[in-house]
Amino acid sequence: MFREHGADIMQKLMPSTPIASTIQYVSHVYKNRAIVMEPLELDAKETLTQLPAGKKLVTVVVVGETARAQSFSLNGYARETNPELKKRDVVAFTDTTSCGT
Repeated sequence: MFREHGADIMQKLMPSTPIASTIQYVSHVYKNRAIVMEPLELDAKETLTQLPAGKKLVTVVVVGETARAQSFSLNGYARETNPELKKRDVVAFTDTTSCGT
Protein backbone atom coordinates (compact mmCIF):
# COMPACT_ATOMS: atom_id res chain seq x y z
CA MET A 1 0.00 0.00 0.00
CA PHE A 2 2.75 2.46 0.96
CA ARG A 3 4.65 1.70 -2.23
CA GLU A 4 1.63 2.55 -4.34
CA HIS A 5 0.71 5.79 -2.54
CA GLY A 6 3.95 6.62 -0.71
CA ALA A 7 4.88 9.65 -2.82
CA ASP A 8 1.38 11.08 -2.45
CA ILE A 9 1.44 10.59 1.34
CA MET A 10 4.91 12.13 1.64
CA GLN A 11 3.81 15.15 -0.38
CA LYS A 12 0.88 15.69 1.98
CA LEU A 13 3.19 15.43 5.00
CA MET A 14 5.75 17.94 3.68
CA PRO A 15 5.47 21.26 5.56
CA SER A 16 6.39 23.24 2.44
CA THR A 17 3.54 21.82 0.34
CA PRO A 18 0.92 24.45 1.35
CA ILE A 19 3.35 27.27 0.56
CA ALA A 20 4.36 25.78 -2.79
CA SER A 21 0.71 25.11 -3.67
CA THR A 22 -0.24 28.71 -2.81
CA ILE A 23 2.53 30.06 -5.02
CA GLN A 24 1.47 27.74 -7.84
CA TYR A 25 -2.18 28.83 -7.49
CA VAL A 26 -1.37 32.57 -7.44
CA SER A 27 0.91 32.14 -10.45
CA HIS A 28 -1.87 30.33 -12.34
CA VAL A 29 -4.44 33.04 -11.49
CA TYR A 30 -2.00 35.83 -12.44
CA LYS A 31 -1.19 34.27 -15.82
CA ASN A 32 -4.85 33.68 -16.67
CA ARG A 33 -6.29 37.03 -15.57
CA ALA A 34 -8.21 39.21 -18.00
CA ILE A 35 -6.05 42.04 -19.31
CA VAL A 36 -7.89 45.29 -20.01
CA MET A 37 -6.45 47.34 -22.86
CA GLU A 38 -6.96 51.10 -22.59
CA PRO A 39 -5.67 53.93 -24.79
CA LEU A 40 -3.04 56.13 -23.14
CA GLU A 41 -3.67 59.35 -25.02
CA LEU A 42 -6.44 60.39 -27.38
CA ASP A 43 -5.03 63.67 -28.73
CA ALA A 44 -2.93 62.29 -31.62
CA LYS A 45 -3.84 63.73 -35.02
CA GLU A 46 -2.98 62.40 -38.46
CA THR A 47 -1.72 65.05 -40.87
CA LEU A 48 -0.83 64.87 -44.54
CA THR A 49 2.52 66.20 -45.70
CA GLN A 50 2.57 67.50 -49.27
CA LEU A 51 5.74 66.38 -51.01
CA PRO A 52 6.85 67.02 -54.58
CA ALA A 53 5.88 64.24 -56.99
CA GLY A 54 8.15 61.21 -56.73
CA LYS A 55 9.60 62.22 -53.36
CA LYS A 56 9.21 60.07 -50.27
CA LEU A 57 9.09 61.23 -46.67
CA VAL A 58 11.83 59.75 -44.51
CA THR A 59 11.79 60.20 -40.74
CA VAL A 60 14.85 59.28 -38.69
CA VAL A 61 14.68 59.17 -34.91
CA VAL A 62 17.97 59.08 -33.00
CA VAL A 63 17.59 57.77 -29.47
CA GLY A 64 20.38 58.46 -26.98
CA GLU A 65 19.82 55.25 -25.09
CA THR A 66 22.54 55.68 -22.47
CA ALA A 67 22.41 59.46 -22.25
CA ARG A 68 20.32 61.55 -19.88
CA ALA A 69 18.26 64.30 -21.50
CA GLN A 70 19.40 66.77 -18.84
CA SER A 71 23.00 66.23 -20.02
CA PHE A 72 22.31 66.96 -23.70
CA SER A 73 23.74 70.24 -24.97
CA LEU A 74 20.93 70.13 -27.57
CA ASN A 75 18.54 70.55 -24.63
CA GLY A 76 20.44 73.49 -23.13
CA TYR A 77 23.14 71.76 -21.08
CA ALA A 78 26.11 74.14 -20.69
CA ARG A 79 28.87 71.67 -21.66
CA GLU A 80 29.07 70.68 -25.36
CA THR A 81 28.01 67.02 -25.24
CA ASN A 82 26.46 66.57 -28.71
CA PRO A 83 28.83 68.30 -31.16
CA GLU A 84 28.18 65.86 -34.03
CA LEU A 85 24.40 66.06 -33.67
CA LYS A 86 24.59 69.84 -33.44
CA LYS A 87 26.19 69.94 -36.91
CA ARG A 88 23.12 68.23 -38.38
CA ASP A 89 19.63 69.59 -38.83
CA VAL A 90 18.06 67.68 -35.94
CA VAL A 91 15.14 68.32 -33.63
CA ALA A 92 15.68 67.53 -29.96
CA PHE A 93 12.43 66.43 -28.34
CA THR A 94 12.41 67.61 -24.74
CA ASP A 95 9.01 66.41 -23.55
CA THR A 96 9.47 62.64 -23.81
CA THR A 97 9.41 59.66 -21.47
CA SER A 98 10.81 56.14 -21.49
CA CYS A 99 9.77 52.92 -19.82
CA GLY A 100 12.91 52.92 -17.68
CA THR A 101 14.25 49.55 -18.79
